Amino acid sequence: MRLAVSGDRVFLDRYRPMLQALAEHAHVDTVHTGNLSEWLPVRIYNRLTRGTRFHDRLVHRDPHPSNFATRSRLAEKQIARLTPRPDVLMHVFSSYAPQWKAEGPPYTLYLDYTMAQAKREYPPWADFHPPRGYARWARYERTTYERARHIFTMTSATKAFLESDFGIDPERITFVGSGGSNQDDHPGTKTFGTHRLFFDGSDWYRKGGDTLAAAFHLVRRTLPSATVVVVGGPAGENGAGIENPGLISDRGEMTRLFLASDLVVAPARCDPMPGFVIEAMHYGVPCVVSAENGMASAVRESGSGMVVEDRSPEAYAAAIEALLRSPDRLQEMSANGRRMTAERLNWTFVAGAMLPGLKRAAGEGGRDGV
Repeated sequence: MRLAVSGDRVFLDRYRPMLQALAEHAHVDTVHTGNLSEWLPVRIYNRLTRGTRFHDRLVHRDPHPSNFATRSRLAEKQIARLTPRPDVLMHVFSSYAPQWKAEGPPYTLYLDYTMAQAKREYPPWADFHPPRGYARWARYERTTYERARHIFTMTSATKAFLESDFGIDPERITFVGSGGSNQDDHPGTKTFGTHRLFFDGSDWYRKGGDTLAAAFHLVRRTLPSATVVVVGGPAGENGAGIENPGLISDRGEMTRLFLASDLVVAPARCDPMPGFVIEAMHYGVPCVVSAENGMASAVRESGSGMVVEDRSPEAYAAAIEALLRSPDRLQEMSANGRRMTAERLNWTFVAGAMLPGLKRAAGEGGRDGV
């Protein structure tokens, strides 16, 4: 089977381990258009017009239906140039479609979230200018889902949403889960007692950085040995008990930080499928997550941490302190998390779960695009 995987460059890079796992079952080509703002002519134009009213005019700010349409047409052209023609496509996420008008290979989708979910659950991700642009985007989105031969989802919540709000046949949707960006075969020995928290601060507000900071100060009142390491965003000032080294690209250093942490805390307002939490479970770090976190059901199911229903700092502080004072409970959660990632939340499992749907789609022939 010849499989073409399309999507944003940043996402295809992030999910390279998934592509490697799929390559065990099929010949895999990749197709990416990148963001429109990454085009060289647009970058040159923006540089020349910086500081003027003409700056940033060639491309609409995202999300915008015109960007959806333009990127879908570009993807369609790139896919049409693939030789030999792929048997099936898999498009990662839905910021644009892998086809627009022409007949092409049958396509499938791999989704973590939909814009319709964002509109309802986290409006900052569906901030359309002008607002009426959402109606046109919604038509494109619906058509993309309806014409997909199969849809794979990272969460059961997104599968349920596709069924209830888009009317997609449940037989055409498979909940496959996800994997972490770094899941080595030897994740090291996990011990506890550092009282260190670990937090992904790459999107401070959405990931609940303000809630974490407030909860951490409450924890320090009764457990002054507690510390927190914040990674992923720009390096910031270090406060009492707080380390903020910023973005860390060295995988060995990230492994060291996971193994040195007693808890990963993820009080997100919205995080469809946080790879950071999956990695934490892989390294045996128990997780304290919000009910809005896409990993909440997996954390509950596996017993690898706690799900906090109340968004208050006090509720998080109580959960954090209770776990830091219970090393036996942490050890049990650690073993549960490692078991969950070994058995299900890994790319080998995901690729295997996708295979039947990909083969069915490949055997069904071509179809018109959006």
